[in-house]
Amino acid sequence: MSSTNSAHVDLRASDTREGRRLEYFTLGWNLTEAVVGIGAGVMAGSIALIGFGVDSIIEKLEFDKRGSTFHPDPHRHIFDINYG
Repeated sequence: MSSTNSAHVDLRASDTREGRRLEYFTLGWNLTEAVVGIGAGVMAGSIALIGFGVDSIIEKLEFDKRGSTFHPDPHRHIFDINYG
């Protein structure tokens, strides 16, 4: 493997790790939004806040169904995701 290919693989691995960190941060953010939104909505009697919290749960479920976009296999494309 040439040094150019090696550098490309290292850069891809680094970018994949960073992408996964961002995905997990987003997942944590959505769960926090859900807890705070639903909790505040119940306390305030606000259907809008409860709806905001439920929307965050839906986003989390979509993440679970879709899986990670940042797959370590360089030959897997985002359009190869199985929604079955």
